[in-house]
Amino acid sequence: GLLPLKAGSKLAVVGPMGVTNQLMSDYAGGTGEAGCWPNSDDSCVSTIAQSIEAANTGGQTTSAKGVDINSKSVDGIAAALALAKAADVVVLVIGNDRSQEHEGHDRPDTALPGQQESFAEQVLALKKPTLLILSNGGQLAIDNLVGGSAAIVECFNPAHGTPALAELLFG
Repeated sequence: GLLPLKAGSKLAVVGPMGVTNQLMSDYAGGTGEAGCWPNSDDSCVSTIAQSIEAANTGGQTTSAKGVDINSKSVDGIAAALALAKAADVVVLVIGNDRSQEHEGHDRPDTALPGQQESFAEQVLALKKPTLLILSNGGQLAIDNLVGGSAAIVECFNPAHGTPALAELLFG
């Protein structure tokens, strides 16, 4: 019942994969080889949060990463949770990027890297309607996050497709 999202809503996009433009495929080359001409970087890729904000006409969209994709830092959690508490709907975007896996570099397991699972559990504990979006190159274990999510979308590595993803989310 959460999807499609309603334009004009008060949304909070939280999670490290929501605010990064590092959304190219694991097979797009290494960092710095993503293909945005002329610098072969990710500068031409819109973040998922930017694309959702553009699609949420007449609404309010705020965003925060909460945690890094792969670190032990928890410095941004309080700010992200505050945005989530103030929103009508939370869009939680987690996953991994090419620093965890890419051509010739495999992950040792399917766990979410860094503090993402703990952060996601804190977001879900708010009991807000939450759309969980996974942005990743390979499978991820999200068993502990399924029950608290109102909807789950697997977008893999959306790259230049973030505007299309946002359009899909809004129907």
